[in-house]
Amino acid sequence: MPTMIAKLGTLAVLGTLAPALGTAHDLSDIDLAIGGSSSWGRPAILIAWRNTNKVFEAEVLVQNLGRDPGKGRVFIEIVDPDGQVLMRRPEAGQEVEVSVNGKDSGGLEGELVQVMGSPQANQLIDRMDRDHIPYTIRAVIETAEGDIDRSNNVSGKTYNNEARVDKGSREQFSYRLSNSSEKPLSLLIEIDSAGFPEDWALETNPKTGEFINLAAGETVHGQLAISQAGSEFRQQRGTLVLRAIDVSTDRVFDVREWYVAADAIQPSLDDREQVIEVLNGSIHVEVVAHDPQSGIKEASGVRLEYSTDEGVTYSNKVMAYADGNFMDPTRFSTEIGPFVPGTKVQLSLSVSDSVGNILRRELGVKEVTGD
Repeated sequence: MPTMIAKLGTLAVLGTLAPALGTAHDLSDIDLAIGGSSSWGRPAILIAWRNTNKVFEAEVLVQNLGRDPGKGRVFIEIVDPDGQVLMRRPEAGQEVEVSVNGKDSGGLEGELVQVMGSPQANQLIDRMDRDHIPYTIRAVIETAEGDIDRSNNVSGKTYNNEARVDKGSREQFSYRLSNSSEKPLSLLIEIDSAGFPEDWALETNPKTGEFINLAAGETVHGQLAISQAGSEFRQQRGTLVLRAIDVSTDRVFDVREWYVAADAIQPSLDDREQVIEVLNGSIHVEVVAHDPQSGIKEASGVRLEYSTDEGVTYSNKVMAYADGNFMDPTRFSTEIGPFVPGTKVQLSLSVSDSVGNILRRELGVKEVTGD
């Protein structure tokens, strides 16, 4: 069985690990980090199909919390519930490099980096979304010239595990940490609950500051659980970030995120921005949606459903992200067809937020002309 070691104060633990960083911090003050969203509270990692080929693309905010400018390379990993990396982008030779000024010269605002995926990444994410399998999009910054804090070089956003809290309910997120190597592994557990609602009861096992010793090939199971206290239902949200730090290297071994919201409100559409056009036998649809509490579900939250047999059967297509941040008004578009002239296409829209509230909207029937 995995060995749990008594909890220590997190600051004291991190202090004892500092020598593992080497001498780079004596020569410079560079601290590149994957940033967080100030408006949302979740890691600043967005996934979308926003390019002309509708290929998976990720946007990552890279900050510099140190005084000196730093350089590094940014990678995106798709990680399964066991922490195994299913795909890493970009491939060798196509690395994405970023330079970020020191914190007093724009480093705190950071640089937004785009990392291109692949059609295979599209298929992988779409399959896990259809099957509702949790997965984590993990962003990694590899600093070129040392880094005074390696624990913030990795962050992640976890999908298909988001939870909606109701009054009196108790929600739980279970996770697994696996040592697939041939050597023993010692992990320090860190759970960041900054900004979590004060009247939500939080239970964690293991707790933050605890060590876990895993033998080669061993797996440990952990749980996070929350409940909303009080007699009144209030619109609130919170994010928990779990990090498992490899004690031998002071690097992040695994990271999971759990987004929870007390939210019973459907997403909204801006009817004034809706576009439905027939172009060369195809139908172009464009909508603007927003959800200020939970955010529109990324990657597959907006779907166009359509029927050519008066509603007997339907097909659907994920609408591509164009611009926005998924909480404020965000634009999505897609194109279906081409269809034979005279075809009458019945259209409807499904918009989901991160915790499962769904808005459905009938868009009517569009006839494809021969123009």
